[in-house]
Amino acid sequence: MIIFLLVLFVGSVFLIHYLDRTLTSSSETEIKSSSDESLAVMSQGASSEPLPDSNFKISMPLAFPVVGMNREMILDIRDSRLPGAPRTYRGANARHQGIDFYTGKCDIPVVAVADGWIIDVSVGEQFPNAARRNAILDVALKAGFTPSPILENLNGGSLLIYHGWNDSGVCYYSRSSHFERLFGGWKIGDFVRRGEIIGYVGASGTSSQFKSKDEKKIGCHLHFEWHEVSGGEDNPLGFDERDNDLKRNLYYNLFESDGS
Repeated sequence: MIIFLLVLFVGSVFLIHYLDRTLTSSSETEIKSSSDESLAVMSQGASSEPLPDSNFKISMPLAFPVVGMNREMILDIRDSRLPGAPRTYRGANARHQGIDFYTGKCDIPVVAVADGWIIDVSVGEQFPNAARRNAILDVALKAGFTPSPILENLNGGSLLIYHGWNDSGVCYYSRSSHFERLFGGWKIGDFVRRGEIIGYVGASGTSSQFKSKDEKKIGCHLHFEWHEVSGGEDNPLGFDERDNDLKRNLYYNLFESDGS
């Protein structure tokens, strides 16, 4: 009787072990299959992302780039924060190319103003400290203008986005700069949609980058440029205008009325 029970027990153990291995193997197969299907879907999604289109038509007006704010703030922006404003600290002939949206703090989301493709990503151009930044700016000051590599460093974290053409054959692109950080790992050629978060307001590339937290937030802002390319010439919006109110109106009319 004892032998019978022992045989029955051993047989049960082997049966349980067999069933366990069978079920585990089946489960692992299903998980692997599900994982492979997910990867296939992800891969399919990535491959279906549209490639840069040289005939892409832009949709206007633009979304306002800073979340929680709207175009009304443009009417009160200081002259020194408008396109074409002097930047004599980096050269007698140096001028500001865009418009600055000051936010009073960092880390506010920034969105793409229109559909488009990223044509330049700048995340590594950072001054190591204030002393080196000032020394490099002294070089620009002596030269009388700001060489492009120095200007790139001054932009800090930055994205350029190609937005397409209008019916008159004008091509548009935007630059957004001084990000605290970018959203995700953007690469050249990535497609972004209007209203999609691309980064967060910061002070990278500016003198505020090296200040204390409380002082830094005063300098946090989005530097935004709108470029119109026509006849082989690149024209930053408002850069060559003399009337500051006209510059404000040009940017004001660029954005939708209800904000982002």
